[in-house]
Amino acid sequence: MTRRAGACAAVLACALAAGAAGGQDSAKEKLKTLLKDNDPVGDWSYDDIHGALSEARKSNKPLLVVIRCVPTWLYRDIDKQVTRRETPGMADLLGKFVCVRLVQAHGLDLSTFQFDTDLPWAVFFMNADKVIYGRYGTRARQKEPHKDVSIEGFKLAAQGALELHEGYPANKKELAGKTGPAATWRIPELIPDLKGRETVKPADGKNCVRCHQAHEGEMWSIRAQKQPVPERMFRPYPMPDAVGITLDPKQRATVTGVAPDTPAEKAGFKLGDQIARMEGQPILSIADVQWVLHNLRDAAPSKVEVEVDRGGQKTELTLSLPATWRQKSDPMWRPTTPNLRHRLAGPDAFEAVPLDARKEQNLPAGGMALRVKSWSTSGQDKNTSFTWKKGDVIISVDGRNNLDTEEEFLLHLLRKNPGQKAEMTIIREARIQKATLLLP
Repeated sequence: MTRRAGACAAVLACALAAGAAGGQDSAKEKLKTLLKDNDPVGDWSYDDIHGALSEARKSNKPLLVVIRCVPTWLYRDIDKQVTRRETPGMADLLGKFVCVRLVQAHGLDLSTFQFDTDLPWAVFFMNADKVIYGRYGTRARQKEPHKDVSIEGFKLAAQGALELHEGYPANKKELAGKTGPAATWRIPELIPDLKGRETVKPADGKNCVRCHQAHEGEMWSIRAQKQPVPERMFRPYPMPDAVGITLDPKQRATVTGVAPDTPAEKAGFKLGDQIARMEGQPILSIADVQWVLHNLRDAAPSKVEVEVDRGGQKTELTLSLPATWRQKSDPMWRPTTPNLRHRLAGPDAFEAVPLDARKEQNLPAGGMALRVKSWSTSGQDKNTSFTWKKGDVIISVDGRNNLDTEEEFLLHLLRKNPGQKAEMTIIREARIQKATLLLP
């Protein structure tokens, strides 16, 4: 090749690369328009984690990855404060990161981005090697979930991530636990239960794979293989109060409450303790504590080594957790729960009949008494193997009369294999009768 031909080839290659980049930028702008996502201000790698990783390698900056379900109003205030960089000091803070905004679960790397998928706003701090420094984003309630996060807590977590980045790669070993095992299905659209669904396609303003759908799809795909669904999938990412600790969302995992007669009290936690490490992992936020708890073994006693900063002094504590500790975590607020209920049992909701109301309704004085509150015909996945009536009361399932809550009832059904039956005794219009659910 002549020098002139080589130069022409180089120019052509640059032109093609520029054209490809321009086309990609155009597609991202189109996606922003379709989603009406008008908040991002400044340099954001929009729905492009690969480009952001490349930029991070060149700049040696850490990445700040926001995963956002744009259509939902939940967490809109804190999302705006971060993405619009309007809070004092936010622009300078974010300028130290390669900032990424991921707005759909389609194509999301489930081995890297493991988080509580019932969150419509979650943040990862990581580096170009995909080593995770920490997570931010927490939810413990159905109403007012914004109370579980704060801009103050976010800033402290981000500053902590910058400190960890300064110490990398010398601290690589202590960060290893922040990455989970490889996902069974690499991306959501490969999850068997999601294949063929009409909405499982790239976001276009109407359709979108929601993050919580990936979690649901994994559970139902595991069931289809006749494998037991782990309890941690039913009660994922427990809040610290499951072990007796309340943490301040405006601080960096700082204890504001220790419940009596709990593992936390027995371990010696005190008000004002800042959790610095759990199981050797640096802790930046409540979400980091949840990550450690989430990954403990199911139905087995556990010991968790914790390092706290107590008035500037390092103190070592050990959380001794009984096999049943995870049952203190409430999954009923989660948006995945109604869908799970719909597929397993059919009705919209059950409620426990209070003891003081049982006599007047001719119900057993003790034991199980779950009443159908309402019935909905909506939802393509509802279980139609038995037709419920409002007011039906379940008093036993498979010979058990100790499933006192809707949560315990659903978990019992979830543990049965597809095609198995749940034999129930119910009271309908003051008469005892048998009923059968065929489980999907």
